[in-house]
Amino acid sequence: ELSREALGQEYVAPRDETEKKLALIAGELLNLEKVGVDDNFFELGGHSLLATQFMSRVKEEFNVELPLRILFEKPTVAELAVDILNTPEQVYEKIQRQEEHDEDFRAMLQEINQLSDEEARALLEQEIKSEEDQEKNNG
Repeated sequence: ELSREALGQEYVAPRDETEKKLALIAGELLNLEKVGVDDNFFELGGHSLLATQFMSRVKEEFNVELPLRILFEKPTVAELAVDILNTPEQVYEKIQRQEEHDEDFRAMLQEINQLSDEEARALLEQEIKSEEDQEKNNG
């Protein structure tokens, strides 16, 4: 197990799901409990065979195919996450999720517009009561 002092690098935890998944993959391959977003894969003990395995796992996890050289050029979780998020596949998936969200929102607005004033008030009161009950149970 490498120490933070030996690496000369302060641990920075993953900040989003992409970084968390990448750090987990690196940690599993390198047999390390924690991999920070700024830790260099090769300084942590990675080599070309592990790099190949890492990129194979990235392909499985994110459904993107990046060339192996990317890991040599950008050997940290933070750097690699940026490239993954900017692949056409990931951008397309984000757009698709946003369109689905927008469609759900439009449908919800359409339902709300069809409510009478009395129905809208009753739903609002029900929602307020539900939130108050949750606060009582959590508090």
